[in-house]
Amino acid sequence: MGLCLGKCAHLSPQERQLWACCGRKIIEGLRDAETAQLLVFNATESGRAFKNDPKTEEEVFGYNIGSQKDTASAKCDGRVEADICVDPDRVFDEHILTESGEKSTFLQSQSSDLSVYIVTWNMNGKALVDNIAELLEAHGDHHDLYIVGLQEAHHSIAESLVKEALGEKYSLVAAAVMLSLQLFVIARKTILPFISKPMVDKISVGGLGGVVGRQKGAVAVAFRFKGVSLLFIACHLAPHESNVGERNAQFHRIYQNVFSKQHGGGLCSGCSCVRNAAAVADEPGPCMDHAFRSNFIEQADMIVWLGDLNYRVEMSRNSVSFLISHKLEEVLWSKDQLSRALKKGQAFNGFIEGPLSFKPTYKFDVGTDNYDSSHKERVPSWTDRILYKVGSSSDLKVNMRGYNSINSIKTSDHRPVKALLTLSNIKENIAQ
Repeated sequence: MGLCLGKCAHLSPQERQLWACCGRKIIEGLRDAETAQLLVFNATESGRAFKNDPKTEEEVFGYNIGSQKDTASAKCDGRVEADICVDPDRVFDEHILTESGEKSTFLQSQSSDLSVYIVTWNMNGKALVDNIAELLEAHGDHHDLYIVGLQEAHHSIAESLVKEALGEKYSLVAAAVMLSLQLFVIARKTILPFISKPMVDKISVGGLGGVVGRQKGAVAVAFRFKGVSLLFIACHLAPHESNVGERNAQFHRIYQNVFSKQHGGGLCSGCSCVRNAAAVADEPGPCMDHAFRSNFIEQADMIVWLGDLNYRVEMSRNSVSFLISHKLEEVLWSKDQLSRALKKGQAFNGFIEGPLSFKPTYKFDVGTDNYDSSHKERVPSWTDRILYKVGSSSDLKVNMRGYNSINSIKTSDHRPVKALLTLSNIKENIAQ
């Protein structure tokens, strides 16, 4: 399959080579036989046209280079309506050049920092209307990557995240949706040539019914940025204070099965398959760990784990409320189930979390700053968390520049939690 370069005569040899390389990667990514996408190819001097054929609402959106939803029906050659329109001029205008017309710093240097904004939120089935920009801090500094994990989400908000909150300078790279459990990866368009074709995986560990299906399990997206392999896992684990053992077990099930070849993982974007993870012990032995753990997890330069992990604070409601009211949340850290599990090596081995310097994020009376006033009087807890792990053999440097809750969003009984990571020591130019 060739690539038309008829409109590239004005480009320098170096730019022509880069365009050809990126074009080949786009084609290779979209023609993978395992994807559930339909490729419509029509070579004209205007570029290439590709058309996705999503099958269900849960379908994963793969590469969306140079396309927003409002341009999805643009006619690339006068007869084919395409979800993705690739043109040499447009690619260089949107993906390589900055606003000032300068080439992206990723092309100027062998090593550049990558700013990654991560947010997790249990929406409690509520619609996201006026606070999308607040969720992504869209009014502040914009970042290179946005990772958005949602639980108990009523429907996909991918279009709103990109179009309303971040604008035309960003594009959806991948989305993994399993009912109410959703994960979106959004990238600044200037870095798209350095992102490889994403893969997705979905693992169910159960769930409850209701108006919004409270799906328990995980959705994951994996891709390479330049020479660095990145894995993002968004999950929703078992509720209730007494189920800490089940939460630990669910973590191990997900960790051992995500992108696992033995369990049919490593699915290309576009596959809507959902796999059920077999039950395992709370603390798997070395043989089980070696047999089931994913090769991708073993080799990933960085794993980010986010979601409603549902770990609770083991203390009386009155004691917790007293400490929070006197801004003594630090006293609660030793009573936090996840902190204990980390310390004892029962779950999330090797993962790092920032300090819990914010108030517990659950459970609030909706629309207020008051903790649960119902007859259940749930103990305020840090159920919503973001952790990361750097591969033992990786040269990647990760700096957590911020970790906090977003108290201005009160439409759910959970507060969103955000983290800002800076990745450095990234040396390769083009994603492999």
